[in-house]
Amino acid sequence: MFFKKRAPSLPRIREGSSHVIVVGDEYFGNPFTRMKTAEVPGELRREPANRHDRNAIAVHLNGSQVGYLSAARAAKYAPMLDALGGAALVTLRISQGEAWVKLPSPK
Repeated sequence: MFFKKRAPSLPRIREGSSHVIVVGDEYFGNPFTRMKTAEVPGELRREPANRHDRNAIAVHLNGSQVGYLSAARAAKYAPMLDALGGAALVTLRISQGEAWVKLPSPK
């Protein structure tokens, strides 16, 4: 993975009680299997032009895409992310080859 500077103007989503798993990482080289248990900064980015899911929310780490929120979760969180301008900073939790984010309950 290469390292890119994140735009400092992105808002941060406050943590909540919902554990939202990152899916589809197998299409991006299974990046979490090579990582130790950690909390790392990441980004959620809307993909409204995604041909498979108009509510798609991509997960990025160090400037590279590493997965998505599931379609069901993306449908719930897309309005919140849209209200924040389409992208936001989050903390990714990585353990045992999986990653998730703790998000507030969608409204």
